[in-house]
Amino acid sequence: MERVPTSTREQPKFIEEKERFGAKIREVFKSEPNSLLDEIKDIEYETSDGKTLSVKSLLPEGWKLIRSSVLGMDNPIMANMTGRVIVYEKNYWIPRAYVVPKEEPLPEPVSKEGFIREVFPGPRGVIELSSSPQVERKGFFISLLHEIGHSQVFKAMSEKKQIEFIERISRLNKKIKQKIIEDQDEKEADNKNERESWAWALKTFRRLRKEGVDLEPELDTPDKLLKGIHAALNTRQHMVDPVEFTKIIREALFQE
Repeated sequence: MERVPTSTREQPKFIEEKERFGAKIREVFKSEPNSLLDEIKDIEYETSDGKTLSVKSLLPEGWKLIRSSVLGMDNPIMANMTGRVIVYEKNYWIPRAYVVPKEEPLPEPVSKEGFIREVFPGPRGVIELSSSPQVERKGFFISLLHEIGHSQVFKAMSEKKQIEFIERISRLNKKIKQKIIEDQDEKEADNKNERESWAWALKTFRRLRKEGVDLEPELDTPDKLLKGIHAALNTRQHMVDPVEFTKIIREALFQE
């Protein structure tokens, strides 16, 4: 675990600090955050008793952290192997949908910071999305560790394997867009990568917790942690068998 200086003394203009379950979270920016994609110098996690973790220290050398305002709710956090970046959405979007009775008027569509409402006159449906800061939500850090796990698993590959992996992901993404289910070999390769990334994330999570830095203090039992992982998961529509995917996570969760 790497101790880091208090960045508010170094760059007071480029810090966003939040309280989270008794801890202080500081997003330290490379420059003033004013775009859709802002590079993060570090995320500092300070516990109530003063222990501080540099999240950037968990990344392989040469990788970057980016805070985005354009990822959307389907992919709130992702690892990009080609660009060597971990990207996370600025806000976490919470959906709510309901039907308006025919005798009642539809509400007006709304689009503003922190809230979006869409209305559908045909079925008289309404979708409302409200947002809260991503780093404050339960499950954010375990999900972030998983994406960092992808970067660490990628780093451990040979150069040839890295090239093959990027090519396979490119093919897989095209098939997902075309709604073509990948073949069994691709599914097994994807499952293996997910298993290894979750194993790294959960091993690191448990190590940090033993060292006194609990990134998810509300997830204090294996069952709660498993539910937290489910809440933080990206959509996996291309997985042939979601039951198998749950098994993968559970294996990583309970392995020693």
